[in-house]
Amino acid sequence: PSTETTSSIWRIEDDDGLLVEEVQTFRSFGAHGVAHITSEGSHYLAVSMYYADFVAILKWDGSRFEEHQRLPCEGGGGICAFVVDGQQRLAVAEFGKKGVSLFGLEQDKFHHLQYLQADGCCHVSTTCLNKRTYLIAAANWSSTTKWRTASTVFSLTRDVFAPSFDLSSGEGSSTLTYQGRHFCFVAKHKNPDGSCCRRSPLYEWRRGKYQLVQELDHDDGAHGACLFEATNSKLYLAIACCGDREK
Repeated sequence: PSTETTSSIWRIEDDDGLLVEEVQTFRSFGAHGVAHITSEGSHYLAVSMYYADFVAILKWDGSRFEEHQRLPCEGGGGICAFVVDGQQRLAVAEFGKKGVSLFGLEQDKFHHLQYLQADGCCHVSTTCLNKRTYLIAAANWSSTTKWRTASTVFSLTRDVFAPSFDLSSGEGSSTLTYQGRHFCFVAKHKNPDGSCCRRSPLYEWRRGKYQLVQELDHDDGAHGACLFEATNSKLYLAIACCGDREK
């Protein structure tokens, strides 16, 4: 079967009612994630692709996003954009290389900065706590540790990420600072024995690391989550459950 797919870009406007309109499509190969970056007035989209050996960097030319650069990547998974000391950066999970590749934007081009060993990583996110950047490499399964694979939290020191501590295995994570407290939720899909998981951990930052504060019950196989503060100034957590595909 063909691995080529068509990905799309949509415009959302408020014109006497919400107007959502597709404005562009572009070729992709099993696109897995997308991140937006803006720098010095330029706009970029970074698209990770599972069935390609590159991450596509698209740049806005004034009328549409055109391919600008290809970053080497073996089986692209989760992707996120973040900023360190004013520099725009990308983190990309690579299934083929069993880890995470980091890139920095300089003079209109992304350059490889570092590779992080993180077997089983499928989702990446970052957070800044106490003026230090942390990268969460959510991992679900690896060929060596199976469903017991831990998610690794890396900390940035002198512009180099290094492993700091582990969290539960998971398909994704979400972090949020709320009223001075720092939370992290890991969406857990499988139990260590391979059965579908119905409980996922909520962590809070205490004494220099995320500490488990509660396990939340949910339907089969959490796959993603989002912590957010609503207009009523209260903290909420949305959990996306994929279900047990083996039933």
